[in-house]
Amino acid sequence: MAAEEILLPMLSRGEWSILESRAHGIMAVSSWQRGDEREAERYHQRFLELERSIPRSKTIRNYHQLQRILRDRGIPLVAVQYPGLPLDVLKQTVDSEREVIFVDNEQTFLQAIKERPVREVYRDLFGGIFGHMTPYANGLLAKNVARGVLELVADNRREHEGAGAGAVTAR
Repeated sequence: MAAEEILLPMLSRGEWSILESRAHGIMAVSSWQRGDEREAERYHQRFLELERSIPRSKTIRNYHQLQRILRDRGIPLVAVQYPGLPLDVLKQTVDSEREVIFVDNEQTFLQAIKERPVREVYRDLFGGIFGHMTPYANGLLAKNVARGVLELVADNRREHEGAGAGAVTAR
């Protein structure tokens, strides 16, 4: 309960939306860990509202620069969302006019923190509902990214087969 006592004053500070966002996220995780789904969802919804309002101009610039570099080399982007955050936050950041594979990590990680002690998933909660990952969480992330890469490979294979380029064999 000591962490909650520290976080409660941060929930409505107003002047620093990122701090308020993170506090709501941690309170959501704490509530899920106690099994209080109703309270967790209330904190989680406020966390998401605040996350969507945080300016991300530097992140957007970095993603666009990365996309340009990859496009110039003929490489599609595999954009990976932070654990527990909805994909729409990432889609607002990335120029999806170009070929992009989006990796959704929202439900995988929310389910993990609802079913397991949070310390089995994250070493900290620096991002509110996510943090630096444990080996278990790294495995979840790797599986999600692998699905995205396999989707890209399958699309590429169909494209080459459709062009009459000959048989493609998997190694």
